[in-house]
Amino acid sequence: MSTPVRPVRVDQRMVPVDGQSLGWLVMTAAQVGKYAYLNGDSRSASHVLDLATELGAALAQADGSPEGSVPVGVLEELADLAEATADHVERDGWSLCDCGEPHGEDNVDAGAAAVMRAHAALARALCAPGAAGSQERG
Repeated sequence: MSTPVRPVRVDQRMVPVDGQSLGWLVMTAAQVGKYAYLNGDSRSASHVLDLATELGAALAQADGSPEGSVPVGVLEELADLAEATADHVERDGWSLCDCGEPHGEDNVDAGAAAVMRAHAALARALCAPGAAGSQERG
């Protein structure tokens, strides 16, 4: 199936992304979606799940190739959502555990926020013109 999930984007450029980076970005999208959902932000959860679908489509379309092509907009949107979610974790106390009882999840949440920020930086770096392994296409 080749129909895009979010067909309207201002920036139509595609960039090649290696398989390992795609994997990290899918993982980040899943974590952002889980945090958003568990903390009552259904709009962000829905948006990031659309992005995860597009990243998964890039993996599927790579068909065994070591890289897939991803719209720049997907990478930029994921970076924005990952950074916003990390901010919510750090500033607003968003947590993966919604039980309301403290039992050590603070360390897990702090680690997740740091990883989200690192993967947001990865997504932005992949968008940069001339980035290693990420030359602009289209």
